[in-house]
Amino acid sequence: MDSAFISASSRLHFKRTSAPIADSCRPRFTSAKAVANTARMIARPDSEGPPDLDDFFNPALRGVGTKGAPIKLATGRAVLKDGNTYSAATKAIETASASLADPKFAHVTFGPRLDAASVRQAVSERLGTVPLIARSVDKKGASDVVEVLLLGSDDASAIQIATASETVVTTIDAALQKAAKSAAQSALQELSDPKSCTFLVFAHTPGSSDAARMGFDEALPEVIAYGGPAVGQDGKWSLFGKEMVEDDPMDKQTVICAVVAGSLSFLLSAVIKNWAQPVYTEALSYLKPHYVDNPERDLLTAIRYDDWDKFLWCLEQAGVPVDIQWSDKQHQTPLLAACGRARIRMVEYLLGKGADVTHRNDGGFTCIMYTRMLVEYDQRIIHKQLEMLKNAGAETQLTAHEIGLLKRATGGRFIQ
Repeated sequence: MDSAFISASSRLHFKRTSAPIADSCRPRFTSAKAVANTARMIARPDSEGPPDLDDFFNPALRGVGTKGAPIKLATGRAVLKDGNTYSAATKAIETASASLADPKFAHVTFGPRLDAASVRQAVSERLGTVPLIARSVDKKGASDVVEVLLLGSDDASAIQIATASETVVTTIDAALQKAAKSAAQSALQELSDPKSCTFLVFAHTPGSSDAARMGFDEALPEVIAYGGPAVGQDGKWSLFGKEMVEDDPMDKQTVICAVVAGSLSFLLSAVIKNWAQPVYTEALSYLKPHYVDNPERDLLTAIRYDDWDKFLWCLEQAGVPVDIQWSDKQHQTPLLAACGRARIRMVEYLLGKGADVTHRNDGGFTCIMYTRMLVEYDQRIIHKQLEMLKNAGAETQLTAHEIGLLKRATGGRFIQ
């Protein structure tokens, strides 16, 4: 699977809506029990990651996810093949970049079987000067995996990064705490409004993240922090941002910290935790696709989770029709499902295979209408998708009836 989860920033709603099926970026819950189960699933382990659900939306906390321009998010994942680290890292970066064309920050983790120098080369060539935190990790069952998390914002100064090092004088923890505080303070100074910081992402040389968090808390009380140490096998580890960190952690502790200003939904905070936190050894269950050995059903799952390889297999190997309609999903088609999630590579493929751009589902929604609902996605990508649909013969001018449907489904928030 190339990408575990790709989404733009959106708020988490607990009420049922009348929005059509493909508008499923916002989770729907049918009972208080479902809400509670999801909250427990996302709740932070060992005091790391997002706070409890009630606390997340408590305006008294600075980590509340409703301040400033929405944070955009994209992820990419690839597995090492034939020992080619550069190829795997490039694939993960390209997958994430396909959904976020102008990232302001990149976080990269890679297993011990991958070569750090090759990862760094791929990042440098594909992301250029994008601020970066990269580290080796030792996740269960992921020794040959590289994962890329991209963050973006319409606010050019919303994400700032800094590095700080402290010589170990008394204890490693003391040096790490001091370095974390210094890095956070330095990054904060670059924000246009230091008080606007809502969360931070970090990595550090081998040591205790608890010590680092104490330092962050001194600089930024109550702000959520996501991250952890560089970890490897047999004493080998890698950490780099703009420069490779090669100091002996017994002698010097280094922290790389990115402070972020902007709004972030509770659900997306869980996604960031899943990709940036050392606590998780496996993806959260609801972020992993569940295939049922039924190509027609699995095609929809592949679109939802942006699983390109499975998507191609269902259409090319299993022979699922390009315009199949899922009768229990309001007669959605693959094109409508892909458009509703900005799966632009899948949209391009389906159009190339002659997918019907005029089809309406049972709710009266077309591929153009679903695309116009994506107000919280990178608008350059959305306009590219609209242009592709137009070139394929789709009618881009909305009728009065279609505008009415969109207003009811989105509360008036759609691309006019």
